[in-house]
Parts: sequence; structure tokens; C-alpha cells
Amino acid sequence: AVIVGNSSGYGGGIGIWQSDPVIEHTIVAGNSAALSGGGVFSEQSTPEVEYSSFWDNTPSDVYGMADPVGVDGNLSVDPEFLDATDPDPRYWDLHLSATSPLVDAGDPSVLDPDGSTLDIGVYGGPGAAGWDRDWDGYVEWWQPGEYDYGVYPGQGWDCDDQDAGVYPWNGC
Repeated sequence: AVIVGNSSGYGGGIGIWQSDPVIEHTIVAGNSAALSGGGVFSEQSTPEVEYSSFWDNTPSDVYGMADPVGVDGNLSVDPEFLDATDPDPRYWDLHLSATSPLVDAGDPSVLDPDGSTLDIGVYGGPGAAGWDRDWDGYVEWWQPGEYDYGVYPGQGWDCDDQDAGVYPWNGC
């Protein structure tokens, strides 16, 4: 998962009350809270956090729980999204850049479709090659880096999975 650009009074990214969820392979970045826990606010909870990244959450990445960074594969690094320049995070391209420190940084026992260690974030893991958000029959490309117009259309991978009118051989 990628949880980015949210705001709230408590737990801008994730608010947890009286439960013990597992948060894994998740990017929590650029969230804010007016009072505490910009990334994660935990109250009467003990979440298990593994192979996740916390970056640029204000006023803090976590509140009410031990800081997970440096333990169980958790990081605090810039995810290096392909495009996070629009003021509205809904328009960001949350694919990782080819140089992102989150590429192949997940649980080594879980693989991406190409057989490499999974990438942390929404485009990692065995299901990475299954996104078809615009229901046009073409799955979204999932590899880190820019869309490769020389390779990806041949794989049937969509360059714009938010517009059903754009797909390989028609706009890509």
C-alpha cells in the first residue's frame, strides 16, 4: 500500500484504536496531523510493522507506539515516486523511480512477478502485475522507473491505468 498526502487531527496517514493490525510493505509518506501521529497514531494498540517506509510525515512519523524504523526491515527514506509535484497527491505517479531505495527492499521471502525481492509499496509483490484500475483489459505496468514504450506494450501493460481510452497501441 501507499498512504500519502492525507491529513487529520490524529493519525494523518493511519489511525489505529484498540486493534493490532499488521502493516507490511507499506509506504507512509507526506501525511500530516494537527495534533500527533502524522504517519501513524496508535491508541491502545500494538501494530506489527514490517518492511515499510515512513517519510516526511508531520509532526512525527508515529505516535503511541515504538518507532519501527531500523527494525524488521522498516526504513525512513524518500520513496522517490516518479512524480510527486502536483499540489494534489491524487495526481501523483506513485510508481517508484528506478533508483528508489525501496526497490527490492521488501521481505526477501516474497517476490515480485519477475522473481526479484518485492518492492515496498503498491507496485510490489506477487500481485503487482494484476492492477487494471480502469477495467480496459490491460494491466498497469509495475516495474520501477518510467514506462518503457519499447518493451511494455508488447507485454500488454498499460501506461495510463486511469483512462480506459489509453492502452497499449492506443496512446501508450
